[in-house]
Amino acid sequence: MPSISDRLKALGVHLGVSNLDTPRLSKQPKLEEILDGHPAVNHFGETFIVEADYGPEYQHGANPLQPAAKLNKLSDWVGDRRILDLPPSSFVFLDTETTGLSGGTGTYAFLIGVGRFIEGRFHLAQFFMRDPSEEPAQLYALEEFMGSSGAIVTYNGKAFDIPLLNTRYITHGWRSPFTGQSHLDLLHIARRLWRDRLPSRTLGNIEYHILGATRTEQDVPGWMIPQMYFDYLRSGDASPLRSIFYHNAMDVLSLAALFSHLSLMLEVSIDRTQYHAVDLISLGKFFEDLGDLDSAVELYRYALDLELPDSALLEAVLRLAYIHKKRDDHEKAMPLWEKAASHQHVESHVELAKLFEHRLRDYKEALYWTQTAIELVRSRPDTIYENRSWSVSLEHRKTRLMRKLERVNKHNPNE
Repeated sequence: MPSISDRLKALGVHLGVSNLDTPRLSKQPKLEEILDGHPAVNHFGETFIVEADYGPEYQHGANPLQPAAKLNKLSDWVGDRRILDLPPSSFVFLDTETTGLSGGTGTYAFLIGVGRFIEGRFHLAQFFMRDPSEEPAQLYALEEFMGSSGAIVTYNGKAFDIPLLNTRYITHGWRSPFTGQSHLDLLHIARRLWRDRLPSRTLGNIEYHILGATRTEQDVPGWMIPQMYFDYLRSGDASPLRSIFYHNAMDVLSLAALFSHLSLMLEVSIDRTQYHAVDLISLGKFFEDLGDLDSAVELYRYALDLELPDSALLEAVLRLAYIHKKRDDHEKAMPLWEKAASHQHVESHVELAKLFEHRLRDYKEALYWTQTAIELVRSRPDTIYENRSWSVSLEHRKTRLMRKLERVNKHNPNE
């Protein structure tokens, strides 16, 4: 696969600055005229940096940037308790803009946006390589900025950003600064919490629907960014870069705001009135997966008192019922299964039949729920393969219950 250098040469792009056509470039807006940044020099050369500070009063949408709660549940989710002992200043929020999505050795991260909390303020630095020859200086400046950080926060960074940056460091024979660091990829938890309500869980959608933040017309779709960078390398016109830097900055700010939002949302003592009812069910499932059944029960019960779509209501009812069953509290499970059965849920009919047969020894009631389940299955010809399996087990249950009823009637003829 040709490298980006080969591709650029084929397009007539010269690497470095020695061969630039000065008269032609002088007619185009320069980078320093477009962006409030500066070249930074290190012993690998120069890279261009744009920096900004956001004070404690800054709100991204309806959310502050600095987390205001403990990270117990987040640490449980990622399986890394090290983050509990880290101060806010140890977290690095990172997002890259790249020359493509393949992630191979020919893909560059031409813009790396990184945010950190420094003395109570959120400091955002964007490291930009004006041409690929500046990559060593860019990567070195990034590593210096990260300093003694202890955790990386990304959005899909485990699959893309961090492996790409690791490759770039390895290409230069360096050890990646991300090695051994805790990594919180917020994409995975966002999918868990909002997949039942939001059709898309891109960072842009989470930013708008969950964080309440909106972008200006200066933003640009992510899919356009690689070509915009190639156009800049070819023409020297820095004008379009303002939109790329804005897009990257908003992504980093959204990462920090989402991290702060999640730190509050995952606390048991949250103000539930602030959250959508469907999100509370998703949060209950999250706690259930972590083994915190008490919190899950509390969330399901609260959500059931709110207005819910039928599918979400049924899921909350069933999950709450199965937790009670797991705890051997069938008295609490029964009315929930009855509610689910009223929504024509076959499994709930079967659970009620099992309860009356094995726990309560009420074979007549067990037979009733078995028969209603059979009738419900028969009314669904569109799921014939699933129903065939149900029909066999239900008919077997019905036969067994009828035999039990006959024995009971023989021993108790007056009943």
